[in-house]
Amino acid sequence: SIRGSKDVLDEAVSKGYKFIKLDFGWSANNLIVKNLIKMNIKDLAAWLQGHKDVCIVTDIKSKNTDALRFIKDNYPEMANRVIPQIYNIEEYIPVQGFGYTNIILNLHDLAYLDGELVDFIKRHKVFAVTLPTKKINTGLIEKLKQEYIYIYMQGNYDIIEELEEYSVDGFYIDITE
Repeated sequence: SIRGSKDVLDEAVSKGYKFIKLDFGWSANNLIVKNLIKMNIKDLAAWLQGHKDVCIVTDIKSKNTDALRFIKDNYPEMANRVIPQIYNIEEYIPVQGFGYTNIILNLHDLAYLDGELVDFIKRHKVFAVTLPTKKINTGLIEKLKQEYIYIYMQGNYDIIEELEEYSVDGFYIDITE
């Protein structure tokens, strides 16, 4: 399922958002679909046809690489506007091999040593890294910024000001809350 309805997408666009993160999942019959007012991948592709300046950031917790391959194979025109998130460094090579160029490494659930992460970033072209807020004071942001990596954090409107002090480039905000 893709979490968020057409109404939520329309609301995000009305607020001026051009990059919208959506939660994707699998239906019982192995289709990629979207929760709330059910919206499947075909519906999303049609919606994107009418919103040429919007990009979708994926959030796919189950069979991530399978879903990204499915999107690329079945909706290539939409895939050009998809910014995939990967959840470990092992997913990078397969996802890049599908033809995705702007890949976000989401590190919310994994603990890599800072050195491992910086070494990986030096060897691979990652568009951005999403960090948990607990990494703010560790010096990791500064090390990644030296490699010209965009840094994203997930949070709410209350902590944006605090995060901006650390030169965070972007935020994931849930507009439905």
